[in-house]
Amino acid sequence: MREFYVPAVPLLTPVESAERLLADAFSQTSPDQGTLITFRGMPGAGVDRVLQTALEYAREHEWLDFFVTLVPWEHDVPYSALERVCLKMVGLRHLLPDLVPDRDPIELGRRVLQALDAHFDVDDRTMLMVFDHLECCDPMSSVVFRYIVMRATARGANFVLGDSLAYPIDLGDELRQMVYTEPNAHLVILPEWSAEDIVTYVGHQVGSGVAVGEGERIRQLTGGRYEAVRLYLNNVSEDHLEDLGRIRTLPTVTSARMPPAPWPTDGELSEITRLAAEVCALQPDGVSVQKLKLVSNRVGVTFTSESVADGGVVIMNSLTGMLHLYDPLSAPDILERADPERVRIIHSGLADLTFGNESRIHELLSWPEIDAVAVAKTLETAADLEDGGYGQETLDLLDVAIERAQESGFGNGEYRALLRKFGHVFLRQSSPLQYQGRISDFAKFTDDAEFMFIYLWLRTVKAHGRLDARDARLAYLEGPPENIDHEFMQAEVSRMELLSALQTGPEATIAAVQDTVPRYAALVGKTPDNPELRWIDPGARLLFIEALVFVFGVSAGNVAGSSDEARQLAQQARALPDDSTEAVDVLTLAALVLGGRGDRFVDEASEIILEAKRRLKKVSRTMFVRGQLDVVDLDLTIRRGDWQEARANIDEAFVRAFDGLDMPTRIAIPALKAWLLAAEGHLDEAERYLTVAKEADQYRYPGYGIEMLPVTESQLAMARKGPQAALELLEAATPEPRYLGSLRIRGARIEILAAMGRFDEALPIWQEIEQIEAALAFEGPSEYSWLGAVEPASRGDIHGTVAIFERGAREARSSFTAAKCHLALANLYARVRGQRDLAREEFAAAREGFHEVGATAYIADAEAQVKRFSSENQRRMAELTRREIQVARLAARGWRNKEIARELNIGVATVAFHMSNALEKLGVSKRSELPSDLE
Repeated sequence: MREFYVPAVPLLTPVESAERLLADAFSQTSPDQGTLITFRGMPGAGVDRVLQTALEYAREHEWLDFFVTLVPWEHDVPYSALERVCLKMVGLRHLLPDLVPDRDPIELGRRVLQALDAHFDVDDRTMLMVFDHLECCDPMSSVVFRYIVMRATARGANFVLGDSLAYPIDLGDELRQMVYTEPNAHLVILPEWSAEDIVTYVGHQVGSGVAVGEGERIRQLTGGRYEAVRLYLNNVSEDHLEDLGRIRTLPTVTSARMPPAPWPTDGELSEITRLAAEVCALQPDGVSVQKLKLVSNRVGVTFTSESVADGGVVIMNSLTGMLHLYDPLSAPDILERADPERVRIIHSGLADLTFGNESRIHELLSWPEIDAVAVAKTLETAADLEDGGYGQETLDLLDVAIERAQESGFGNGEYRALLRKFGHVFLRQSSPLQYQGRISDFAKFTDDAEFMFIYLWLRTVKAHGRLDARDARLAYLEGPPENIDHEFMQAEVSRMELLSALQTGPEATIAAVQDTVPRYAALVGKTPDNPELRWIDPGARLLFIEALVFVFGVSAGNVAGSSDEARQLAQQARALPDDSTEAVDVLTLAALVLGGRGDRFVDEASEIILEAKRRLKKVSRTMFVRGQLDVVDLDLTIRRGDWQEARANIDEAFVRAFDGLDMPTRIAIPALKAWLLAAEGHLDEAERYLTVAKEADQYRYPGYGIEMLPVTESQLAMARKGPQAALELLEAATPEPRYLGSLRIRGARIEILAAMGRFDEALPIWQEIEQIEAALAFEGPSEYSWLGAVEPASRGDIHGTVAIFERGAREARSSFTAAKCHLALANLYARVRGQRDLAREEFAAAREGFHEVGATAYIADAEAQVKRFSSENQRRMAELTRREIQVARLAARGWRNKEIARELNIGVATVAFHMSNALEKLGVSKRSELPSDLE
């Protein structure tokens, strides 16, 4: 039975109906027959919610689940949907060892089927694969993908696909054909919500209904999209309704495109409404009635406020008084129907009614054509904007100008002049990813050395593009430079090759250094003829390369004198101008080295990071280790024990990680965020961030903080599956080359083994930590010193173990580390006869330390151990007879046997007999070890 739409179900919204259909389909699967369910809808229709429900169902029923989707920075990377699946599913990643796109899809499909067949032969768990946003898929790959799905469902696998109506794809069309040929394939379409649906949703959310008329008003404000309805209702309360000033800040429209509707004829749509639609199409944030009135005067349309909002094309938000398009994404269609001359007049009016760069762009769009005079004016304005520190605005202006210039053809000089300026501004800024689509424009002119230089820069900094552009970079470096400008550009391309080589290995890095350093050294003291290249400082570039090579050498074990060299690099960086990107990069690298030398250098490294962050405010050009600055800063903050500051900064760092060029940061920051959330006890949220980190880890980049990925994964496994599962994850990660020197992973393994009482297995790992710290010339205690207690513990030396834990608690930089030492002491004392009171004190100290940093999960663990400890005491007490309790209580107060005999009116021998029994049952060897709180 196949469902082609979401049927009307009383008291259920379309999303809830889709979730019910999903559960019904999954309940009918069997080991011999899976299912394919495709959910289609406009953006915001609730498809994301249903896909999440599918994953939750799989995890609840202990299925093997995989989720493959695109994050924003991956959209332009030229891999087909099938290749993305192979990259993101651990069991298939080996099928793409060289990561080369555009491979033969038929051969790849054959290899995927072989891998899946091998999996089904050894793993009998039900499999669910959820795919979303797989837009990039050529027709041949789509056919292969469909065949794989048919074969896999026949082996019991289940597939759920999210398919956007706004962005139709070949893969979606291909899989939809299965609905008509396969009995276990389903197509579910999520429609826009009606007023009745919204009334139902409100009733579910707040427990009380609203009128259908109110539901219709909300539908118009939100476009009838699930996500917009949810966001709108979650932000509106009775208090807000009393404060229109706050209401105006709420989101009022959705970004979802409505199903296409016929454009009203002239007789159905008033002239002022048509103009309002055109102005709203140019002003997506909404148009005030007053602004529309002024524009109507410029255009020559009679303004009548009564007929502006027709409710079908243009609506008015009754809360804000702003006009909006009913279908926000219909703007291109509206402008395409409008008379071009009229649109230019509207732009001219908006240029007078807006401010800053928005006004400049409207003025540019109001010009009849982009001629030499217009280009000269635009370039002059762009130069003034960039000089004023408005890099983003400069790119916005040039981007619009390029679009206008393209109307006259790609070969004209105006287009090339604007494109060249755009490219140089792009290089000097922090490379906003939304403009990387301009790569194809520069590819048209790669016969020009300057355009080729910009093209290579864009290809190199693009997500996953560092390896893709290698052949083109090497070709650009061949042969002597044509002039001084070409010499500067070749040096920059050589530096790009060095940055790429750092991702691949030592041999390529050494070769790149040997090529790059002489190029910059030859340029020191020289100035390029092209003013667009004069921002490049060869001396500062050399310092940055020296710092990179230094860090690379330290990571390879060349640590002699590294502390002094790091300080010297930091001092040289401080001598550079405040707005130097190289200064911030070098300071970051110096702090990275010092921070890795043990807790003794945490404060010094933190001061360097503080200086880097101060300078960062004045930097506008591209940084190459901006992400590492965030990772090192967060790591040092946590090691200092200031978790509150880390929580305050990590969300912004997360956003920057996916805007910048530093690929390892996209792994480390989400993993660190997941670790903090797991420590706070928010396991589901931590799981989501961990998934982001794992998706970003397709290419196994090395980098500072990367080891947080397996450490966090083991932390979640510990909470959900127990210590053995967590230990196996860490043991599997340890041999990986980028983790070979990781102290974090080894420390986490020791903690788990020690908690399980397996000290003999933990001892060799501790010895590895000692060897690594010795190789790194660690000075003073480190955050791992307390783990050395496994050495005396493995020999049964209780006093030696206690001494190391106590020293660790005293010397710990962070209250979190100190709390772990106290917890270890508490567990130790709880196992030692006669140390119950000390165990309680250490448990209390551990709880206090965990509470200080907000490590709720660890607090719960400590409390659980206290309960187990108390339960054990209660069990032992329950074994005592009434007379044994009386004797033991008096003995605990220091009474002698004769005094106890007289008090209880029994013989001394009887007292001795009861005392012996009480000591044995309580697990203590002498009366001085008796607990003082016997009841």
